[in-house]
Amino acid sequence: MKMIIRLLMCLSALVCQTAIAQTALNIETQNRCQFSDSTWDSDLYRFEVSEQAQNIVKEICQVARISQNFELIQANVENVVAVYDIKTNKRYILYSQDFIEKAASKSIVYIAFAHEIGHHVSVQNSKIHLLEEKERDKEESLADFFLGFVMAKLNDKAITSPSDVYSLIKTLPPSYPLPKYSRRKDDIEQGWDDALRGMVIENPSKSMPFDDDAAFLKAQFPFPPPPCCSPREIPRASFATIKNLGEVADKLTKALDNEGYNYRTFMSVPNGFALVTQMEQYNEDYTHRADNRWADAPMKAAFVGYMDYFKSLIFPTKAYFRTFVFIVTTHAFNLQGKPISKNEAGAWYNSGINRLPKSIADLPYTEGVTVTALVYEFIVPDSNRKPNQKCPNVDTQLHLEKSGIWKGL
Repeated sequence: MKMIIRLLMCLSALVCQTAIAQTALNIETQNRCQFSDSTWDSDLYRFEVSEQAQNIVKEICQVARISQNFELIQANVENVVAVYDIKTNKRYILYSQDFIEKAASKSIVYIAFAHEIGHHVSVQNSKIHLLEEKERDKEESLADFFLGFVMAKLNDKAITSPSDVYSLIKTLPPSYPLPKYSRRKDDIEQGWDDALRGMVIENPSKSMPFDDDAAFLKAQFPFPPPPCCSPREIPRASFATIKNLGEVADKLTKALDNEGYNYRTFMSVPNGFALVTQMEQYNEDYTHRADNRWADAPMKAAFVGYMDYFKSLIFPTKAYFRTFVFIVTTHAFNLQGKPISKNEAGAWYNSGINRLPKSIADLPYTEGVTVTALVYEFIVPDSNRKPNQKCPNVDTQLHLEKSGIWKGL
């Protein structure tokens, strides 16, 4: 009889411990991203969070310099899942302790956590990821960028390149067909490269600048710059009272504004930025055209009757195109690579962002910072409609003077 009572007491204690250790997890999980596999239990349970998982999250947040804006929960999931509860506006990282303990390597665990945390700290369309299907592809891209950034910062000895990260991911079945693996590799590489360049993702819980930083870091100007232009370093005397790169940008944009270059964007270069103007048409004497200045194709200034107009549609009109680039950086460089096409140069403006992120603007204007002007020229001959890069071109100084930009510097 005593043996039976003792057995019942043990069973009762076991039931109590199970009840404490496992409770139903009642959160809305429709908006979620699971790192790998598509298996999903409809009934979720919460378990006690392990110190091991807490340390992984803490380490990732520390190297990325972000605050934890989500609750960490051990649950009966396949691996790691980012969840946004749209009803309560709360964010969660669900994880499997079994996944941590049985993973093929420690690296894949950090990769899974970093990607899912990236969903909670990255910004898409001025909002932290809502993990909705319509924005899924773009959000996956930014989460992979964050993943590459974190893995470079973690200094994992088993991960020596973004290719190592990519290779480990491919060993697991995907939970979602997008983004395509080729683009995913590019996103991881961009995050990795920007981490090595010393770029910083500021704390998004304070002023939410990660949207600007991420867009800026992805808008990379080719560095070293392509050839067929003559660099002109702007004298330091022009920036005598300048304190930081934001003030450098202000001076450059003011000089551009004075001459009607209201269309320009910012792109990233190592330890600085590139300011790119929209491509314009200019006259043979290097002044800008008064008419059709921003037209993308050759256009005559005026037509003498209808026949002259129809003739212009058949026979090419000679035209000159150019885009200005101002590179502000501490890095010395020369011109490398192959000459570029007019379309490639025009794409720079479209790829940039409209303002300089605060994290870059606050960088000090020190003795090592140089401001270099480049101009890329293209000519459409009167023999055909194919634009050719003028290589080598005339002195950038002449373009700066004739365009009127120089007097503003």
